[in-house]
Amino acid sequence: MALRKYYRVAIQSKKERKPYFWLRWAGIAFFIFFLGLIGVFSYFASQIPNPEELEKRIIVESTKIYDRTGDHLLYEVGKDIKRTYVKLEDISPYLQKATVAAEDDDFYNHPGIDIKGIVRAIISNIFRGRNGGTIQGGSTITQQFIKNALLTPERTLPRKIKEIILALEVERRYSKDKILEFYLNQVSYGSIFYGVEAASQNYFQKSAKNLTLAEAVTLASITRSPTYYLNHPEEREERKDWVLDRMVALDFVDKDEAETAKSEKISLEIAPKQMIAPYFVQEVEKQLLEMYGDDYKRMGLKVFTTLNFNLQKIAEKTFREWTPKIEKWYNAKNAALVTINPQTGEILVMIGGRNFNESQVNIWTPEKKESFQSPGSSFKPIVYATAFKKGYTPDTIIWDVRTNFGGEENYIPKNYDGKYRGPVKMKDALAQSLNIPAVKTLYLAGIDEVANTAKSMGMIESFKEYETAGLSMAIGGKEVVPLELASAFGVFATEGVRHLPNYILKIEDRSGKTLFEPEPHPIKVLDTEICRQINYILSDNKLRAPMFGSRSWLYLGPWAAAKTGTAATQKGKITDAWTIGYTTNLVTGVWVGNNDNKPLYSSAANAAAPLWWHFMKEATKDQPHKGFTLPKKIKTGKPILDGYLPNTTIKIDKISGKLATDLTPPELIEERSFSQPHSILYFVDKDDPRGPYPVNPEKDPMFKRWETAVKAWSKSAGGQYLIPTEPDDIHTQENKPQITVLDKNIDETEEKVNFAIQITAPKGVKKIEVFETSPKNQALSSLNTTKTEYTFSYPIEKLGGTATYNFKIIVTDTVGNKGEVEFSIP
Repeated sequence: MALRKYYRVAIQSKKERKPYFWLRWAGIAFFIFFLGLIGVFSYFASQIPNPEELEKRIIVESTKIYDRTGDHLLYEVGKDIKRTYVKLEDISPYLQKATVAAEDDDFYNHPGIDIKGIVRAIISNIFRGRNGGTIQGGSTITQQFIKNALLTPERTLPRKIKEIILALEVERRYSKDKILEFYLNQVSYGSIFYGVEAASQNYFQKSAKNLTLAEAVTLASITRSPTYYLNHPEEREERKDWVLDRMVALDFVDKDEAETAKSEKISLEIAPKQMIAPYFVQEVEKQLLEMYGDDYKRMGLKVFTTLNFNLQKIAEKTFREWTPKIEKWYNAKNAALVTINPQTGEILVMIGGRNFNESQVNIWTPEKKESFQSPGSSFKPIVYATAFKKGYTPDTIIWDVRTNFGGEENYIPKNYDGKYRGPVKMKDALAQSLNIPAVKTLYLAGIDEVANTAKSMGMIESFKEYETAGLSMAIGGKEVVPLELASAFGVFATEGVRHLPNYILKIEDRSGKTLFEPEPHPIKVLDTEICRQINYILSDNKLRAPMFGSRSWLYLGPWAAAKTGTAATQKGKITDAWTIGYTTNLVTGVWVGNNDNKPLYSSAANAAAPLWWHFMKEATKDQPHKGFTLPKKIKTGKPILDGYLPNTTIKIDKISGKLATDLTPPELIEERSFSQPHSILYFVDKDDPRGPYPVNPEKDPMFKRWETAVKAWSKSAGGQYLIPTEPDDIHTQENKPQITVLDKNIDETEEKVNFAIQITAPKGVKKIEVFETSPKNQALSSLNTTKTEYTFSYPIEKLGGTATYNFKIIVTDTVGNKGEVEFSIP
């Protein structure tokens, strides 16, 4: 009985304890699994990025180059990706809703992961068999963003675990709207376009906030497989319709809206690469490359440049209208234009060539020394400014005569029109762009001094080397960086203040923080009065009119100054034509020519001026026309510097034009002023023009050459420049008329006094005068005659009836010589 009881109790106890035993072990197993799961999650959690760094992370974003206002995108720089980050409020609500409908319709409800979706994906993978350790499907918008933004692209179980952990953590830290904003700025929309703003700008040329329903749904439809849907438009339309149906089912849009959007066929064409003001943008990119290296293309920078979009469009319109005419008139197939604000140095307009698609060579910024350009006469203002700085004046007299300046090949420059004008003032020589006076002015100013002036005005690269240029530098013999030359004209406009040319106003990072903002560095490099002198000369239409005419392309108004320039081959063929002109707030340079240096037509000296005139006329029409301040009058006390040649007053025989002598009849003597025919080196020391007169001017190495040239021209010109050096050789003793008295008598019967004369006159007889010197002292006869023999008879009664009669005869020849004789009868 006891034994039975034992077995009953024992066996019963075991049977009753069995379920609890397994339950306990199951609990233990679950606890171990749970600990293991925590360990796994802890392990992977330790290897994931910090979600707090999401907003601080460096997003690969393309750099945008804007005009000065930021309203016009000139170019979006992207090496292999284009992205522009925008806030959610700047994204169309249609696109937000379409993305949720297409990718994750429970987005605003789940905690970051879709448990059901993950389970379905796991079961699907199990039934498909092993798939290389990967797990697929079930990704929410949050997970997709995490996958693209923070994790590597492989599709493995460890990566999926990290993705889930991060998704939960991101959801905990950020709002749903912020996560959607992250996603829409991260996702690929095909090609190199990442983020909705880049896609919208490329496919539809509009901002993402302005997308229509059909456009928004189309973009949302392609994110699952962008390349496939870009290449299969029919399948893309089917998916678009499916997304629209999902939006209707979710009450995001009504059915009528959806049907209307379905009827719209949206084309997703990749827009061609656009670059506004390409030559300008090219220079901006060079500067960005120097500042940030090649990474600037992916830094998401916003570069606000100096470009004035409206003026750029005016310049481009002018080119479209006028370059075909310039080509026809002058055989110039290329042209370039740049405009600078002289008050800041900001480049407002840049056209580096007529067609960027044909040639990316920027005329204004040659990259190699060998490609520098000859400025021709457009360099002359810098030469004259240097001379004025040295003490010469705009009224200084320079002789425009054929001059041999020497050298190995006998440098003999010529003026454009081949004429010589004799003595001219420096202001006239500059305004009319005369070459010979410019070369002489360069010699007077000094080659080193001119080069230093040019460098101080900003021509730094141009004049790193200049020693071999010689005197031809005055007329373009030294090749320069054209942008530096155009910028240097700005120093005249600002009355002496230099602002180096610049392209960038400000650079911001993707968050709007300013990374770079150049500080102005104005430097006073020229005296105010010198600049006013140049401004006066280049803006005075009357000064330039003798060469260019009163209605030339250079005359915009008295408030605008301009200078032309031409470069030519050794045979005189013009290859380049320039016009650089300015107002107080705009400097514009224009070049025309050919890339292959083929010569222009012979009339092309002013070929660039029409482009300059038409652009500047339009560019300044709405601006106040502020005139230049006139320079002060200068009086140095030296005639040659004050605008007139020293004069010499001498007595001249009116007939011979030679020096009067004692034998020159007084009535034929006149005082006449002559300009001294001496070069300026006769009157000044070239290095101290306002100092003492040179004691030995012939010590200057150019003195003899310049004096010889002046003497030769003066001799050929004659007039006031040819001072007589020979005495009067007409009124001489030898040429005086000689008078011989013949047959003098008193006829008592006739009561008359008679006499005859014979005349010897080498210059011919013109007049005979007879006087009775006593007793009555009277004039008896005055005869205009050419006879050399003559007989006179006078009544005694008329003569006074005395015993003796005294006579004087004066004979005048054809040139005013006079001979006389006195005699008595009987």
